[in-house]
Amino acid sequence: IFSASLRNGFLYTLNGQQSKISDRFFLGGAQSIRGFKLNGIGPREDKKDSLGGDLYIAGGASLFTPLPRLSKYPVK
Repeated sequence: IFSASLRNGFLYTLNGQQSKISDRFFLGGAQSIRGFKLNGIGPREDKKDSLGGDLYIAGGASLFTPLPRLSKYPVK
């Protein structure tokens, strides 16, 4: 089974001010981009705190196939 996804987001404030950190997009972790730490992608302050972003585009592809010699089990 092949699966592909594309996600995006754009944050625009109506008052022209900078967006709040709590409203920004944070990428990284099992639910967004596997293989990266939680909130591990994007700009940082002092190489420590994640600042998030106002725009993101994330895509992915997965291929699910039965494992050899384990096809009778529900493992892929």
